[in-house]
Amino acid sequence: MPAPAEAICQEVAWKNPELRRFCCALVKAALAQTDPDFTTDIVSDERRESAACGNPGNGMAGSAVTVLKNASVLKAIGITQGGIFYAHRRMSERPGAKSRWLNVYQLTSVPLAKSFLERNQIPFTPAEAQAAVEQNLL
Repeated sequence: MPAPAEAICQEVAWKNPELRRFCCALVKAALAQTDPDFTTDIVSDERRESAACGNPGNGMAGSAVTVLKNASVLKAIGITQGGIFYAHRRMSERPGAKSRWLNVYQLTSVPLAKSFLERNQIPFTPAEAQAAVEQNLL
């Protein structure tokens, strides 16, 4: 019997340090926000780059979101009409994004997000989060 897709996605994510770093940065930034809705723009361009080759990390955000959705850490926001899900989208605010549209997400729960960070040895305290937001580090 093959492993469930969710288990495979969780295993694959942690084999790639850049993807793991992006996932942790996205969850930490989402926890630090006052607005529960967010896009992947909350992760700075510096956190998107691949350490190995200086690649700007194209596709990293989409891969990270897929893995985090499969792990039930975050969920897409939108409406279902006629049995079809329509994602809520916002225009990207990053200068390098060329005004592309991004899906909007929410954390499924704060305790689950904090547990995710703890399992990945990422410290998170409200004071740290506020300082990072003020300094635009996330």
